[in-house]
Amino acid sequence: MAIENILVSLLFCCIMCICTYIADMNEILRLAPGCVGDTLRRTARAISQRYDHALLEVGLNVGQFAILARLAGFEQQKVAPALGELAQAVGIDRTTLTRALRPLEREGMLRIDAGEDRRTRIVILKDRGRRRLDKALPLWHEAQESVLNLFGRDRWDLLRSELDTLSTAAS
Repeated sequence: MAIENILVSLLFCCIMCICTYIADMNEILRLAPGCVGDTLRRTARAISQRYDHALLEVGLNVGQFAILARLAGFEQQKVAPALGELAQAVGIDRTTLTRALRPLEREGMLRIDAGEDRRTRIVILKDRGRRRLDKALPLWHEAQESVLNLFGRDRWDLLRSELDTLSTAAS
């Protein structure tokens, strides 16, 4: 009799767990379409794929393009950014930036040097990176125009402003 009671209790617990799991999954499925994080992630992925496709011809993805473009901007200001400074400018964490820099460094598009002290590393755009960026720029402009034409410039200006506000609020 005791074993039967234990089995019944165990079965009851399993049923409760399954019901709780199903209720949780239903809640998740009901909320997912309105999830800000999921919506922004899917949107970013779709847009990134469009830019990646456009930049394929020059062997860059949109993330690499963004890094080279930011480095060119720092170069115009006659500044060699530290890794942390570049990561902040690109909008990614330092570890992700370091991983993203490796192929660009391997291909001779940039150089990572010691900074003023041993703890600091600076990133320098090399001629090869500048040339690749120059080739990529018209392709990026085409992708940019394509997205703006699909979505609308005025709508993009409003959305960008709102996304900037959201990004600041979330930080």
